[in-house]
Amino acid sequence: MPPLAEALTYVGMALVVAGASVVAVRLWHDLAVGGRLAVGMAVVLLGFGAARVVARGGDPPSLRVASALQTGGTGGVAIVAGVLATAFGSHDAGVTALAVGPALAATGAVLWRNGDRPLPFLSTVAGVVVTAVAVHDVAGLDLTPAEAGAVAWAAGAGLACAALLHLVRPAAISAVLGLVAALGGALAISDAHAAVGGAVGMATAAGAVLVGLARRLPVLAGLGMVGFLIFLGRVLAQYVRGPAAALAVVVLGVVLVAAGLGRWSRGAGPPGGPDAGGPADGGEHHASSGRR
Repeated sequence: MPPLAEALTYVGMALVVAGASVVAVRLWHDLAVGGRLAVGMAVVLLGFGAARVVARGGDPPSLRVASALQTGGTGGVAIVAGVLATAFGSHDAGVTALAVGPALAATGAVLWRNGDRPLPFLSTVAGVVVTAVAVHDVAGLDLTPAEAGAVAWAAGAGLACAALLHLVRPAAISAVLGLVAALGGALAISDAHAAVGGAVGMATAAGAVLVGLARRLPVLAGLGMVGFLIFLGRVLAQYVRGPAAALAVVVLGVVLVAAGLGRWSRGAGPPGGPDAGGPADGGEHHASSGRR
């Protein structure tokens, strides 16, 4: 599949989804249960059927398009689950979400199978999140924002660590998603407990920067740097009072930058220096000795 054909396919799929969504929203309330189920089943059959046909190409672009079509079919499974939950269960939004979330997570997990398949992985994560929110709603759990933030931080940090240990794939996307969840959780904690949330957020962001640089993951390092600046700004606005304290922070930053650049300049040797020429000279010496 040529790149232009792949791009046109994605644009066409987006237009189909957008147009069909507008039509479905306007006609949804006029449809009976059978009509709504028919809409969901049509999405399932079209998504998975077209994906099966396209995947026969076997090349990477065809497999990417097939994965996108499978994601559409997964959305159809969620529609069917929601319609059935509303028709035979309750009209409560939490109950409906409790049916949609597991269906979305299970279908995504079957397609993902802990492989390098970004869209099924994201579908699985979305299903898990919907399920967690539905359980919170249906069970009547009364979590404070700080408690919810702690749960989000723990889940995100766990996902990022599992990705960096290559226990979860795709590793890069999993690590970035986990970092975003962890930073969001730390933000929620800092709204209620500024000191604790700020410390957790800065430590998380700094760890992401170090790991991103060490593993050569620029997206992870960049997100970590942005998160560190956000939390640092919140902490400074909360605790730094007066120009003298702000000036002390500036001086500390200059010292750290100078120390880092100084360490780099001492470790960087000139190209073609004595170290670079040593092996070559040694080689010549041995060669001349052999000739003698």
